[in-house]
Amino acid sequence: MNNSPSDPAELQLVARFDRNLIYTQGESVRFLMIDVQAPTIKTEARPKDPLNLALVIDASGSMSGVPIEAAKAAAVRVTEQLGESDLLSVVSFDTNVTVHMNAAPQGPGGRSTSAAAIGALQAGSSTDLSGGWLKGCECVAARMDSSHALRNRAVVFSDGHANSGILDPQALGAHAAELRVRGLLSSTVGIGDDYSDVQLEAIASHGGGRMHHAARPEEIAELVLAELEELRATVVDSVELVVRVPPGVRLEVVGDYAARPEAGGNTVALGSLTSGSSRSVVFKITCPPGTKGDTVAIQIDARWKPAGIDGSLDLSPQSCNLKFATGTECDTQRRDQELATRVARIWQLSVVRVATRLNQDGALERAKQYVEQELRHLSRYCKDLAGGTELLRSLLRMHGSVGMMYGRGAAKEMLVASSKALRNERDLRERPQSSWDSNLPS
Repeated sequence: MNNSPSDPAELQLVARFDRNLIYTQGESVRFLMIDVQAPTIKTEARPKDPLNLALVIDASGSMSGVPIEAAKAAAVRVTEQLGESDLLSVVSFDTNVTVHMNAAPQGPGGRSTSAAAIGALQAGSSTDLSGGWLKGCECVAARMDSSHALRNRAVVFSDGHANSGILDPQALGAHAAELRVRGLLSSTVGIGDDYSDVQLEAIASHGGGRMHHAARPEEIAELVLAELEELRATVVDSVELVVRVPPGVRLEVVGDYAARPEAGGNTVALGSLTSGSSRSVVFKITCPPGTKGDTVAIQIDARWKPAGIDGSLDLSPQSCNLKFATGTECDTQRRDQELATRVARIWQLSVVRVATRLNQDGALERAKQYVEQELRHLSRYCKDLAGGTELLRSLLRMHGSVGMMYGRGAAKEMLVASSKALRNERDLRERPQSSWDSNLPS
């Protein structure tokens, strides 16, 4: 299924199954790959849209010393790069939430005032992460209606060890999704190797922004500055896929995209896209029994907001079909080799993320059993698949080591590398890791 828009500013969407025939007796598993690509628009010559930015800094006791000083230095560097038409809010949080700057224009005087406010921050006591983040969003939201050209974002600097306020990741994700739909995106920066990413990732993945890992203090500023440059180059915001299936069909997202149930299916948030960039999402479809010749229709919608324009757009609903066939027809059908290779790669990366989290939670035996179980299924899928042997070899290496606790730094790098690969995102650090498996014990 292809969408070839007449409007060059429209998204392009391609959806394909690895196989199109399914068994009449039911329980056929097929993988649906949906590729979404942003329009290619020349952004170099146009004026840069102003930023409406909140920097939210964790000033709790656990940030004492190097972490808070690194966050402050990064925030000051960000202020130095802002233009006169950019608006900046600075919020800190520990037990209390403090607004130091509220949507202040960043001319020369504004930048020096911002830098002074950030420099005066001192580490305090408990960690009300949700309170600080939501207050930063409140500062941004208050100015959003003044101009559709504003690029609205809250960026949280934290070690993630929240112990007051909203702690439930699902509740945080729900708030982040509501803000994203309104046009306010949230990103997070996890500071150091020991940060907790549970709440930070919920905010970023549902909030349409990015979750960054800063292993070194000097990386924090380069990550945020690089993201802000991408933000200015964004051509579409709040991209969502809506996939609906008939009764009896089971639907599962493969990977780590934030998804929420929608009538008869799932809505998946893809965030923002720069000119010509793309995202790919894989869905695992498990089918009920049926009659030979009948079809199972999967409905796919997409919605998004053109950057700098009020209101959202929708693609016309599209349908991608599976067909019931005899066992012989199903057994002899050829699969799309290129698509199946990409599915296997995303499947592998999804396993890496789940197993690494189990490892870091101390569930070492569960992590090993999980990798072993997925290896059995993935081995069958990769049979006669180009590149499948290498995918399995890397996962076998993980199976041999995941029963021993990984170092915090190595685990964080594995999670970052696998997430970036799943989302087709660049690692914005100057010295990115090459791949997730480069961090496995040798």
